[in-house]
Order: sequence, then C-alpha cells, then structure tokens
Amino acid sequence: MFTLNELEKVIPLVRASVPPTPQYAWPLLKVLTGVQIVVKHENHTPIGAFKVRGGLVYFERLKRERAAISGIVTATRGNRGQSLAYAGARAGDAIIRCRAGGAWPRLR
Repeated sequence: MFTLNELEKVIPLVRASVPPTPQYAWPLLKVLTGVQIVVKHENHTPIGAFKVRGGLVYFERLKRERAAISGIVTATRGNRGQSLAYAGARAGDAIIRCRAGGAWPRLR
C-alpha cells in the first residue's frame, strides 16, 4: 500500500499525462433516485479507463529504480495492459502485451 505522501508526490506525473476526469451531475438520475448523482467519466482518459494512472506511476518507479530496463512484457486481458502500453510509450520503452486465450472478443 502507499502513503498519502507518496500519492501526493505522483500527482504532477499523472497530471502531465492525464487531464482531470470530467464529472457530471445527470438530471435524469436525480429524477430516478431523488438525489443528485455525480458521475465521474473515466472513459474520457487517454485509454478510456482509470488504470492509466497506475501504469504511469509504475513506469516512473521502474525507470527510477532500474534505469537499464528498456521495456517490459505483460500478460493481461484489458485495461492494465493498455495502461502499461500507454506509460511505456510515454517513456519511450518497448511494451509487449500478451493476452490470455479467454480474453474478450473485442480484445483479440
């Protein structure tokens, strides 16, 4: 787990690559529920998922702790792999993303 201090240290790194996620209060949801509901639209991030932030932080730490590494291989079925591919491209490193045989058809 990470500390609040560690989280605050990576804010500039994340903000340099990922704009703030839009949040909207949807009137029809209020009609249906009786309360104001604010929806955070993670589908507006560069890869369409919140995991992009974790990939950026992981790659920054990897490059800091093991500077000689010039790429990674990851086995994934979705957003985590997209996150690492995005972060690797930003860092100028090679990423090989392998999907599991049972991955969703849209990821094949």
